[in-house]
Amino acid sequence: MNRSSLLLLTVLFAASPALASVDSKAEGNPSAALYSKNCASCHGADAHGKATMAKVLKVELAALDLLSAKAKDAKAEDLKTVVENGRGKMPAYGKKLTGEEIAGLLGYLHSLREPGEKKKD
Repeated sequence: MNRSSLLLLTVLFAASPALASVDSKAEGNPSAALYSKNCASCHGADAHGKATMAKVLKVELAALDLLSAKAKDAKAEDLKTVVENGRGKMPAYGKKLTGEEIAGLLGYLHSLREPGEKKKD
């Protein structure tokens, strides 16, 4: 088996538990379904990042944590730009998702924050 095939299998294997898990906030939520399909394989079902993917991608786990202090301090417009255009090893989703879907994803991430935390605009 060549290196590319092994890497692909590793990514798919690492992604499968995240794709199968559903949080109570996610049930029946179309934005949560989009998150599970497009984001959870790297960022984890709980949005704190997946250690296995951090290792595969050769990045720090904190880079995949969407609920870190750094991510929470980011402005909504900046987060939208990252989702649309990608950054680093993250692919761009601007041509795969509508503006409404991206806004829904960002809203879903906001819902995962601890109660009382403010969203930056």
